[in-house]
Amino acid sequence: MRAKIAIILLAAACASCSVTKHLPEGRYILKHNNIEVDKGAPKKERISAGTLDRYIAQSPNRHFLGTNLYAGLYASADPDKNNGWNRFLRGLGEEPVVWSPEATRRSEEYIETYIYSRGFFQGQIDTRVDTVRGKKVKVNYLIHQGRPWRIGQISYTFRDTLLRTQVLADSAATLLRSGNIFDINELDAERARIATTLKDRGYWDFNVGHVTYVADSTAGDHLVNLELIVRRQLVGYGEDGSPEYENHRIYTLGKIRVRPDYNPMNEGIMRLDTLHERGLEIVYEGGHPNVRPRVLQRAIRLHSDSLYSARAVSRTSAELMRLGAFRNINVLLNPRDNDLLDCEIRLSPGLRQSFGVDLEGSTTSSFYGLRATLGYQNRNAFRGAEQFDASLTAGFEFLKSSTRKLSYELGGSVSLTFPRFVSWEVDRYNRARNPLSTLTLSANWQDRVYYSRALFGLSWGYSWGVRRFENFTLRPADINLVRMGHLDPIFKQQLNNPYLVASYDDQLIAGLSASYVFNNQPRNLEAGAVVFRANIETTGNLLSGLAHLLGKPTETGHYNIFGIQFSQYLRGDVSFSQKIVLGDRTALAYRLQGGAIYSYGNSSSPPFDKLFFAGGVNSMRGWAVRTLGPGTVAYARQNYPAQMGDVKLEANLEFRFPVFRSVNGALFFDTGNIWFMRSKPMEYPDEAVFRLRNFYRQLGFDGGVGVRVDLRVVVLRLDWGIQLHDPGRPAGERWIRHFRWGNTALNFGVGYPF
Repeated sequence: MRAKIAIILLAAACASCSVTKHLPEGRYILKHNNIEVDKGAPKKERISAGTLDRYIAQSPNRHFLGTNLYAGLYASADPDKNNGWNRFLRGLGEEPVVWSPEATRRSEEYIETYIYSRGFFQGQIDTRVDTVRGKKVKVNYLIHQGRPWRIGQISYTFRDTLLRTQVLADSAATLLRSGNIFDINELDAERARIATTLKDRGYWDFNVGHVTYVADSTAGDHLVNLELIVRRQLVGYGEDGSPEYENHRIYTLGKIRVRPDYNPMNEGIMRLDTLHERGLEIVYEGGHPNVRPRVLQRAIRLHSDSLYSARAVSRTSAELMRLGAFRNINVLLNPRDNDLLDCEIRLSPGLRQSFGVDLEGSTTSSFYGLRATLGYQNRNAFRGAEQFDASLTAGFEFLKSSTRKLSYELGGSVSLTFPRFVSWEVDRYNRARNPLSTLTLSANWQDRVYYSRALFGLSWGYSWGVRRFENFTLRPADINLVRMGHLDPIFKQQLNNPYLVASYDDQLIAGLSASYVFNNQPRNLEAGAVVFRANIETTGNLLSGLAHLLGKPTETGHYNIFGIQFSQYLRGDVSFSQKIVLGDRTALAYRLQGGAIYSYGNSSSPPFDKLFFAGGVNSMRGWAVRTLGPGTVAYARQNYPAQMGDVKLEANLEFRFPVFRSVNGALFFDTGNIWFMRSKPMEYPDEAVFRLRNFYRQLGFDGGVGVRVDLRVVVLRLDWGIQLHDPGRPAGERWIRHFRWGNTALNFGVGYPF
């Protein structure tokens, strides 16, 4: 294994050395740009290197493991030949970046302009170009910010005198303060703030162009006095060509028309019908609207005879878009002479139905598994923007060491999501964002090597957003029924764990669950997108109270409902992941996760499906699913993989980088394990129990490489994980020093693991 790695690194180094092979005399490859910030400036006022880096006009080639692999591959192609092999090398690599003095000069100008805009009028850039070995250069930009100019006195001039009260009444929210650095970006932000405030108060035609500044830098001592001018509305020109102005108007909404099936190609061709719904005029093409009028009325936050508000228009667009029934939303406002704004909302229907396929695969030297899910989605099932989802899942697992080698699984689920709260008045004051109600039904049949069972599920839940990136889900009714078909007596005996054996009994699971998700990925990619998830589930408490009140325990001391023992447990899990963007298609991602389950009352152990496991496509990728742990317990390779536990801790690290066009690569590292929570010497060995003092010695470690093929609509993923530390081995042999195929796992999946 070490020899193979050395060969790969040697090939990368050779490719890197070939970058300058065809370079003419006097030309140099740009190796690196370095920005040295002004450390003499106060830390709060210092402009960071990351901010200035975007103003550099020429960037070096991408690197791989510290080498110029991509440029080297391109340069290794014969420039005099255009055959398939040389085209392949050029496509796999990228053309070497030859240093341009002109680009360096432009970079200086761009950086100086930016520093000037931040209020450092005496800022300077010293550029030093260093030649390094191999005909390469390193460009150093030394930043000297100097002393900043600051805002002195601030005055206001209102040429539209009617706006004085409106603007000054909101002066506490101003972004400009005497003593602040004279930052043009802040001045522009204040203009936008004033325009936004006025547009939310009926001033439809007001924009940032109506707010200007006059800056006086003659005040001395690096001070700039500011005069903020609010201008009137330009309405035309007189006969002599002089501009004519008038005060800004306050507009009220007039007629509100909705086109729920708007198609510009059919404009003027189709016959249109009209109906009215609580102040809305709904115009549609014959038959009936594709979305019920009541649903449209609930989503539209605009009302006739109310003041125009840009915020209400924006929220209306967002509410209509979240319905999922429209692909394009256009709100048109047309002024009338009497300060009225007529509104026409054009809604272009989106793709109503779609199908999807999800694949997962995992293989080791003794285990193969494949799972496929076919999904169907209807985004407007009953003309109420209800989303109907149906899926069918099929899978099989192949175990070499078993007499019966094949296991099967077949299941399906259907769900119906309403774009509102159903029978729950929680949105009374419009604080909830994106309220949804979901009904889900599921069924699953599993015919494993050593057991068979049927699973049925029913849940009713609500989800809603509170702040920009936060979402809550509450499922007050979450019911699952597990009916065992057969349990092989030999397998039951080999488990040698009464705690796990009890988890294979018939189970009735009835309780409630809740989830919280914080996800800022769509808006915060450069700073490091964060996803935090927390789930909690409790079951059996209400049933336990009723059973103790109305029923009698069985001979074992447990209570049954309809002849089935109901479960009672508390389960929780959390995960935190972050993606740090390092460059174009290059990122560092990590995830921390953990969970625990505690059974009590009517349960001696949790249901099998609620226990934790490690290994597989999205977990410890050096192990097959359910083959790691618990603790330092060895995996019995002759058994069906069923290593489960009450507690799980895991951490994953992944470096993602581009390889070729839509093909990306990954280097990953995983660590984690599962354990049992309580010590039960009669049920499982002591080394399977989680203890704070030594759990870190029982962690498994793996590393590996992966390939991701980005097909835009879906990402196909292949990961090869190699075990590095196996806690299931005897003490002293857990660090794996010799490569064996049996210590690896190959995993195929759709999408990223986290």
